[in-house]
Amino acid sequence: MSPRRVLIVGGGLVGLSCAYELVTRGVTVTLVDPAPALGATRAAAGMLGAVSETHFGETDHAPLLLSAAAAWPAFAAAIVAASGIDIAFHASGTLLCGVTQSDRVEMDRLAALHLNLGLETREVNRSELRTIEPSLSARITRAHLVSSDHQVDGRATAAALQAIVRRLGACFVPQSVISIAPQPSGVTVTDNVGHTYEVDHVVVAAGSKVNSIEGLNRDLVPKVRPVKGEILRLFDPQRSLRHVIRAMVAGRSVYLVPRPNGEVVLGATSFENSDDETVRAVAVFELLSDARSVFPGLDELSFMEASAGLRPARDSGNPFIARDGDRITVLGGHNRNGILLSPITAAVAAGLILEGAHPQADLFEVLT
Repeated sequence: MSPRRVLIVGGGLVGLSCAYELVTRGVTVTLVDPAPALGATRAAAGMLGAVSETHFGETDHAPLLLSAAAAWPAFAAAIVAASGIDIAFHASGTLLCGVTQSDRVEMDRLAALHLNLGLETREVNRSELRTIEPSLSARITRAHLVSSDHQVDGRATAAALQAIVRRLGACFVPQSVISIAPQPSGVTVTDNVGHTYEVDHVVVAAGSKVNSIEGLNRDLVPKVRPVKGEILRLFDPQRSLRHVIRAMVAGRSVYLVPRPNGEVVLGATSFENSDDETVRAVAVFELLSDARSVFPGLDELSFMEASAGLRPARDSGNPFIARDGDRITVLGGHNRNGILLSPITAAVAAGLILEGAHPQADLFEVLT
């Protein structure tokens, strides 16, 4: 029998997408999170990089990432229509480039990997690059264009999903879940102020905090570690950049994500096993310095914000769906691709919960 009352632990984009999938199918949803969409979702740049996020040693992820990217246009259109909120889904394409000779060699190797896997990418020479992205540094003499890698505003997407599911009757509880206890006829959930909830099913989408919840099957649910990522937001009134830029600068990665509203998001820091969400001064310096090497016009931009989020990572790198019987579903390990994977994760999870199957479930590591 399909569950009619589902409690979701975690209000990031994965949890909100699950709430959307379930509530639109008539399920009564309660979402428990002290601050929905204010964790990793708020810090994320919103790159939908199915191709550019396919790296050496991670090629087995490519089918999932490509399927996730293919789901985004319809998902974006549906939630914009239902909410009236512009989520800045933008098919801008991504340029992969390097500043130094060794950086260019590394990007050429990555592009060759993509081509060998049958993924779409093509080289852009100096002349074409000056035409399609004239604001890049003259030191960048060629690039690789991935036309199918797009972007979205994660914050606006979260706001749109919240508006939809609230209107459809989902209940939001601003607390933290501390324990989950399966019962013969359902699940009992307890939050940090002692309130209990009796529901048919629980979905845990708690990001890097999943392992702190008592009652989960530790033999089933993999260990998830936090990886801190720091993000800067600037404002460019000239809208100088036309594509997402992923670059190597003296061996370091940096990305620039230009939004249609003039915002430019800079990122790429990665700090292992840190639950500290403060922004390090050295991160601000390095991101600005590296981005300036790629885009000299950065000097004229206004500084808007520095923030940090904790990516939920696994040692294996594989996103997972863990099903503890027919009452508890745990979603995790999305690491850098939480925004990209949210719609497909939610669709697969909803199918497994309500129908016991989903045609794309085999793209995930499903643990039972």
